[in-house]
Amino acid sequence: MPMLAFSLSKEQTKQLEDLQRRALQIIFCNVQFDEALRFSNISCLAERRHGLSRTFFHRIIRDKSNVLWYILPVKRDLHITARLRSARQYPTICARTNRHKNSLIVFGLNHFQ
Repeated sequence: MPMLAFSLSKEQTKQLEDLQRRALQIIFCNVQFDEALRFSNISCLAERRHGLSRTFFHRIIRDKSNVLWYILPVKRDLHITARLRSARQYPTICARTNRHKNSLIVFGLNHFQ
């Protein structure tokens, strides 16, 4: 799963994951991390953040009154997308730097539609 980090550094993300792992280890007395997640009926922080990012991006796409909607590129023509194997509403964006690739709109266009 690609990692999406809009406001947290890699070090901060790792620290939060380690904190969750340690808390579950204390609560469930040395049970494997995956089993502890299943017992507690929660997902790991990376999966939750990924899901929240997906939901946020889909809200931007659906709501034309959203303040970020104007950043989206022009939608593809419906007649063209009907004939393509990858029928994405919006074109994918090629980015040169990792920072641009991981930005909200570019990452969402390339992974969430």
